[in-house]
Amino acid sequence: MTTPTTLPDWLAHCARLHPKTMDLSLERTVEVARRLGIAFAVPVITVAGTNGKGSTCAMIESIARHAGYRTGLYQKPELVHFEERCRIGGEPVAAAALLPHFAAVQPRGPPPPPPAPPPRGGPPLGAARRWRAKLR
Repeated sequence: MTTPTTLPDWLAHCARLHPKTMDLSLERTVEVARRLGIAFAVPVITVAGTNGKGSTCAMIESIARHAGYRTGLYQKPELVHFEERCRIGGEPVAAAALLPHFAAVQPRGPPPPPPAPPPRGGPPLGAARRWRAKLR
């Protein structure tokens, strides 16, 4: 397999490996966090529910930034571009900055038998781990 080199390549690669579009469990996300050693030493706010998550997250991010906190935000789905899912300090994370995190999450060695859907939060969580010092 040739390693993808652009964000659209990575997204297409993940879609081919994991064609299931919805998995409501946290098993894949927990596995990515375990494999990458992700642990947050900063407050984390999780917003869940059916409607209003995006606006609630935007409001919380705005309040925190105005109070002087450095923020990191991951939300989905994006409106237009995948990069909209990830913001650091109120600014979207560039596609090029996400590429090494896709590579870090991608399993090594031969592909597993019938693969599960991709850990949709995996690369951004990997990015958050690497940027956690900036979030303090």
